[in-house]
Amino acid sequence: MPSKNSIMPDHALILSRQIDYLGKMPVVTSKLVRTSKDPKEMLGYDLDNENETIRNYRDRIRQCEALGEYAMGEQIRQILVQEQDHQIDLATALGEEVPDLSVEELPAKQKQALHYGVKVPLVYTVVAIKNWTCFHKLGIRGVSCPGMYHSSVNLDQPVNIGDYKSSHSPEEPILVRMLRTPCQPGLSARDQQRAGHYELLATPFETFERNIRDQLARVLGGAGFDPPRDIEAITVNRWPHGYAYEYNPLWDRDWPEGQRPCDIARQHHGRITIANSDAAAAAYTDQAMDQGYRAVQELLPLS
Repeated sequence: MPSKNSIMPDHALILSRQIDYLGKMPVVTSKLVRTSKDPKEMLGYDLDNENETIRNYRDRIRQCEALGEYAMGEQIRQILVQEQDHQIDLATALGEEVPDLSVEELPAKQKQALHYGVKVPLVYTVVAIKNWTCFHKLGIRGVSCPGMYHSSVNLDQPVNIGDYKSSHSPEEPILVRMLRTPCQPGLSARDQQRAGHYELLATPFETFERNIRDQLARVLGGAGFDPPRDIEAITVNRWPHGYAYEYNPLWDRDWPEGQRPCDIARQHHGRITIANSDAAAAAYTDQAMDQGYRAVQELLPLS
């Protein structure tokens, strides 16, 4: 099998042909090579060089397109694809996230604004139980549980669609929905949400299951609920980055019109445009749609 290098055109040859096409002569000036006896440090140097190479190729592509040299830009774009593969390989070997170089092109104030919002972590738990006689006996359909592992326990909403019919008799199986918002009281809202991200990453399913069984036994046990007997299945939906951050006067400033972090963060920059509910600082579908429409309108003049 041929090696990777043997089946890929040499980058220097491709570039020299494009330079010759422009009627110029290639000139090469070697850069200082950094070395280290530490293999990880050497890989880090390679990643730094790869990042710089990718930035330069992106600049050349933009210059080619500005001059109308689309074929030349396509040649460089093929090189860029290979360089980004190398970048991914190096970052993976180092156990790092692949650098998002597109963000580096943004103004410093805009990058700072993009980092302001912290996604709200949420856990939506669904428990299938054999029947809901305990709820019927207590005369309730839901319970608010401040201070417990899940803050609420509710019977599923009755939904009838076609042949699917919701549970109507207490003796029939039903789903119980539970909500948890992982946080760390005493911190600001954004720091609590960061703590929640870490918690959801580190918490095994066994911890969720133990707390779910304990909570349902404490809430419903007086009406005869027995977790080993009555629980059929448990599904835990973790949303570590669930909802967009919405500004709160307890923690956030009262910014002048047009100066909220989301206003600054969503400004388009060249061919970069930003949308989704974070761009409105509002965790609602209509806001995400409005921001998506705005972002497309910003790009249309550039197409």
